[in-house]
Amino acid sequence: MNKDTAKALAAKAEEISQQYSNPNRKYNYGQESFTLESIIPHSDQVATVVFLKSSGKRAAALFYYIPAKKVWRYWFPTDSHVAGLQGFREVKLQIEQQNFQQNFDHIPKESHESSLSEV
Repeated sequence: MNKDTAKALAAKAEEISQQYSNPNRKYNYGQESFTLESIIPHSDQVATVVFLKSSGKRAAALFYYIPAKKVWRYWFPTDSHVAGLQGFREVKLQIEQQNFQQNFDHIPKESHESSLSEV
């Protein structure tokens, strides 16, 4: 993650911390406040942000960067979302493996067989 993107992530995480700390926020029944605890980068465009709530519990948000708009977005995935994303990961891996070969369809088979076996 480059420095500007990392700084933008930290700023957005702090902004969300402040927004969720609003005691008058809709669905903030316990009037909890949120403190930014940690940012765990997973790639140059995805990170988990952990918030410590005034109740002593923690909340994990998945932040993802949209390069075309130069903005960070986030959501708080449920256990069901996480299970679904694990399934998506497997399907995405299979599709990427299938699509990789499409990069060589225009090359005669004997031209790329030997180079692919070295990878």
